[in-house]
Amino acid sequence: MNQVKHTYSKYIQLLGSRIALNSYFWIFLFILKISDADDQHIHSNLFYYSIILFYMLFFVILSYVNNLVLLPKLLFQQKRLLYILTSTALVLMVSFAYTYCMKWIPIAFADPGLFEMSIIMTPVTNDMSLLGILSDTTSYFPFMVVWVVLFTLLGYYHFSVAKNKQLQALVNEHRAAELAFLKGQLNPHFLFNTLNNLYGLALKKSDETPDAILRLSSILRYILYDSNIDQISFEKEKEILLAYVDIELLRINETPKTQFSIMADKPYFIPPLLWLPIVENIFKHTRNMAELEVDFQLTIVQNQMHLKSTNNIVATAQNQIGGVGLGTLKKRLALLFPNKYSLETTITENYFTIEMHIQLS
Repeated sequence: MNQVKHTYSKYIQLLGSRIALNSYFWIFLFILKISDADDQHIHSNLFYYSIILFYMLFFVILSYVNNLVLLPKLLFQQKRLLYILTSTALVLMVSFAYTYCMKWIPIAFADPGLFEMSIIMTPVTNDMSLLGILSDTTSYFPFMVVWVVLFTLLGYYHFSVAKNKQLQALVNEHRAAELAFLKGQLNPHFLFNTLNNLYGLALKKSDETPDAILRLSSILRYILYDSNIDQISFEKEKEILLAYVDIELLRINETPKTQFSIMADKPYFIPPLLWLPIVENIFKHTRNMAELEVDFQLTIVQNQMHLKSTNNIVATAQNQIGGVGLGTLKKRLALLFPNKYSLETTITENYFTIEMHIQLS
């Protein structure tokens, strides 16, 4: 069954390919010509069709020399004047050769009726002199100029579409690489802080050390394996966030002034670890404080994610707020949610407040 679907998909893709679309165009043009001609009955079908196909060959040459050679080599390389001169020369040569053949074929086949045959409904004279050929060429040259202009516009359109796709692919590749780099900056920072906490517990020979190590293990597993995706469930993020907070609070006497509220009105999927620099920042600048004051609220309601955190800080830390963590968060938000987020920080007396708002969809 899968093989049949694959074969079917392959044929559908082939029928919609650029080569197929070009073939449809020339077949349509051929059918349009033979269905609208009033001189077909004079000749046998095979002879008539052969002559029409021969005349169409000039337009095929004109189209593809322009689109496959002149456009990519000249116009798309910003050599506009050279392209205009070269394409004009091409049209002049093709129209001259076309006119010459229209004059020569009736004489070669001793069939004056062929002077009336043309892709363009303009007959030629039987004057084979250079002046006679040039005179009749003026009837076809303007039409072929228009033909080339139309194909140039079409070629330029395809070029623009392909270029935009290429640029978008490069932007996406760069964006993915930069996000991976930014996440990589967060992880060592987090690990360094957490290991310091565990070291402090170990020095005190705390009974909570094994439990803290288990929490750290789950967090590291999350960072190494689960967070390497674009979106993850809010519930999983909440679980890891609370595990991190529990590890940090092991070294601090938790007080009623330490509040962490995390909730959502329905299941959501969000980019992982957006909260980490903010929570890291809370504990980074409160390590030497006798009493920790934190009001951390993270909510998602109607696709609007809102995080507001206020914590006390020592006066000497006011000029050190932010650092690599919050700078990295700003860059990541700009990549993930362009024009759909806000991030503001405020320092008042001995308190630091950060507020982040994201429109998820």
